[in-house]
Amino acid sequence: MTIRQKAKRLAARGYMTFTFRDRTTDADSVYVARHPELPGCQARGETAGEAISNLAEVTVDYFEHLLEHGLPVSNPNEAYLPLTLTTG
Repeated sequence: MTIRQKAKRLAARGYMTFTFRDRTTDADSVYVARHPELPGCQARGETAGEAISNLAEVTVDYFEHLLEHGLPVSNPNEAYLPLTLTTG
């Protein structure tokens, strides 16, 4: 199994997703989606759905990076499964 395939399996484990509306430095409205359990793992989009879809791709890249560099991989907090929060 390749590192990319392992990363896809890890990303599918069901981490909590938090989505909120934010403003860019140009005062444009965007949605940000992130996995609070995975520091720095976030994405944005013009809609909440687009942000969540982008986050799915970013999460695979996130795990691929951890695996390539031998860094620890966090397990999802089972108390949150399955949970997606959207505000804004």
